[in-house]
Amino acid sequence: MPLLVFAGLISVYIVGVSRVVFGGDSGDIILSYFFVGVPHPPGYPLNTLLGAILTRLIPIGTFAFKANAVSAIYQAVTVGLLYYLTLRLTKNSLIALATALILAFVSLYWLYAHVAEVFQLTLVLITVSLIFLQKWLESIALKRTNFRFLILAIVFWGLAAFHHQTAVLLAPAYLWVIIKSSKNFKKIKRVHLKLIGAFLTGAIPYLYVFWAAWRKTPVNWNDPSNLPNFWRLITRADYGTFTASPELIGFSLKARAVQLIWYFNAVKADFTVLGVLLAVIGAVWLYFNNRLWFWFLTLAFLFSGPFFVSYASFPPVESFLLGVSERFFLTSYLFLAIFVGFGMFAVFNLFVRISSIYFKKKEVLARLTIGLAFLIFPLILALINWPKTDLSQYKLGKILAEDILKSAAEPGLILLQGDTATFNSQYSFYVDNVNSQSIPVMTGRLRRDTYRNQIMQEHPQLAFPVDFAKKGDLSFDIAVADFIKSNYQKLPIYSLEQLPIDDDYKWVQEGMLLKLYKTNEAPSEMDIGKNIDERLSQVEFSPDDLKGRYRNYFDEHIGTIYARIFTRNGFELLRSNNSAKSRIYFDRALDIDTMTKDALLGLGIAAFQLKECDESEMWLNSLLKINPHDWTTLQRLGFLYKECFVNSERADEFFQKAELEKNSNLKNSIEDL
Repeated sequence: MPLLVFAGLISVYIVGVSRVVFGGDSGDIILSYFFVGVPHPPGYPLNTLLGAILTRLIPIGTFAFKANAVSAIYQAVTVGLLYYLTLRLTKNSLIALATALILAFVSLYWLYAHVAEVFQLTLVLITVSLIFLQKWLESIALKRTNFRFLILAIVFWGLAAFHHQTAVLLAPAYLWVIIKSSKNFKKIKRVHLKLIGAFLTGAIPYLYVFWAAWRKTPVNWNDPSNLPNFWRLITRADYGTFTASPELIGFSLKARAVQLIWYFNAVKADFTVLGVLLAVIGAVWLYFNNRLWFWFLTLAFLFSGPFFVSYASFPPVESFLLGVSERFFLTSYLFLAIFVGFGMFAVFNLFVRISSIYFKKKEVLARLTIGLAFLIFPLILALINWPKTDLSQYKLGKILAEDILKSAAEPGLILLQGDTATFNSQYSFYVDNVNSQSIPVMTGRLRRDTYRNQIMQEHPQLAFPVDFAKKGDLSFDIAVADFIKSNYQKLPIYSLEQLPIDDDYKWVQEGMLLKLYKTNEAPSEMDIGKNIDERLSQVEFSPDDLKGRYRNYFDEHIGTIYARIFTRNGFELLRSNNSAKSRIYFDRALDIDTMTKDALLGLGIAAFQLKECDESEMWLNSLLKINPHDWTTLQRLGFLYKECFVNSERADEFFQKAELEKNSNLKNSIEDL
């Protein structure tokens, strides 16, 4: 039956698998399969090896499709294993099937059956571990203690923990079970050493990274060919252990409370109120009927879910961070699904007892009817969540990458920033050979000596500052600014974001990218307008790509990137005294997101420059509706009334309000500090 569950799920999942790169760091994972390299810390060796093998066994589709399909396989395997685990725990095949399918069709879980990532393998390994843990506890209950089951449970937990550090958070749950069953260790020699050894076997796949680093592929994070670099990789020194980024640590208790509220709202949205209610019922039933499993599952859920969310400091403030952070919920969702399963089991037993009183002669039929009724829940989830998770027609990730790369003249030096833009562009560059004569560079990693060495080895035709090969981390000025200036005469230089540079140089927005010029060589105002029109006329993206379908967080994130780029081009035209044309691009930004504040501001400034006072006021008031306390907007309204409406009295009112809000903001900032 578990094989049938797997086969059924994989046939459903494969239909919705994305044919292109999605967003976030998915592109890095796909490239690690492609090159058999070392992706971002901690390197994910087991995931890379299995992904590299499986993608080469899948006979059809783009490489991105094959890599994404690997996740479909993992998620289907986990569902099949969950069915088997729940069947062993409840001895009820219909409840086991309903439990497995509920997890299968929860929108977040289903979405990541269509996208290459690392969390899916974690779920497979944890579920295998849970099966062996259940067998260990069952062997104790049957007085046929089999220590090998516990060893195997710890081995697979170790594989999960060394694969993804978040699985370490399950330690309290596993320690609870080990302590509670320790009286069964009396006849076993060196039991603690054996358990520690079993856990540490999870590190064996890391032998792979030395071989992968030796091969010097384009995907070779931290170049772990020696022990210091290897240690930096596995400890995630560039990011911070259990955190999204070192810069996100240190949030207040109030901020962490907001994160927890967001997490539980996400749980309610994904599992629905019925699912949460069943989980609570399941927890209560376990507490009174199987205390050991209650505490194990409770500790596992609390530490992998609420505790991690509050500790890791993911601020739920914008679409990219929401998309990044929600993936970490998947482990806790596995344990929550088991609670849901026990909730259904408790309700099932209650209705069976009631039916046995009133329908004694049809008890078997009643049991079957009640069991089948629970399958309605996952069926409803499937119908609701298919439009949210189907990525078969998804193309935004590819469009973004190609629009970025094609905005640079070939050959050029393209400085990339941001996970989605960087990894998607790298995939299109290396796999699809888009703008293949150019050189894409990950700007943020230039501070690291391992990446600088990689750039020097792969692109000896570039010029490098004197200190570029220096050991250790470098300042931004040397690692980036001096590197840029050294290559100005060799190649045209482009960047997605404006990077600090000497006054002798200036960045000019030309379509998707900024192009670097010497100040005295910058294009004329007329040429800037012509360059922008030419570059943006080649952009494949259309706001319609975001319409008519469910927008997940990474859809919104990519839309935000385009809105920001159109807005920047609008401001470049404003600076070039082309107010009329700038409106075209501000409007395109608003067509993507009507709340793009900079685009509203740009339209207000453009109307002001064109002496269209009423229209300028309209746009600035629209901006003020979004944030009534924005002192800069109040100040601009003051200048509008002073210089356009020639109304000094009204202007002074806005200037006074602006000053009050400015002082208030300053006071609040000091209090926050």
